[in-house]
Amino acid sequence: MVTTKIADIIFVNHDKVLLMQQKKQRAYGSWSLPGGHIETGETPEMAVAREVGEELGITLHQEDFLKKVEHEEDRSDEGKLAVTTFVGQLAPAAFDIQEEELIGFGWFTLDELKRMSSSLRSPWIVKMAEEALAPGMEISQ
Repeated sequence: MVTTKIADIIFVNHDKVLLMQQKKQRAYGSWSLPGGHIETGETPEMAVAREVGEELGITLHQEDFLKKVEHEEDRSDEGKLAVTTFVGQLAPAAFDIQEEELIGFGWFTLDELKRMSSSLRSPWIVKMAEEALAPGMEISQ
């Protein structure tokens, strides 16, 4: 089975997380975290910074990362995903989505994410949002 390496980031602002609505054919219309494939020679940090630049038009620095979690997800139609997820913070108006990459974006509470679980690209998003929004997570506002 093929393993694809992915790096993404869950941006937090107060009690909400940022999701992007995908334009890619195989994921069209689904909601996911900013991020994507780790290219040959890239670290997860480099890949997520590149992807955030491509999708949101901003420069992400390693010091913006608050947490790093590695997990695996088995997708029968796509093989296995090895995902590195970071947690960061971002002001709601600090970016400009790149229309060639994305349909749209939104800031969602945990309850909203749970209600829209069928339109999420990965069930892992809800678990990551729970962790990122947990009272003990040290994120300055």
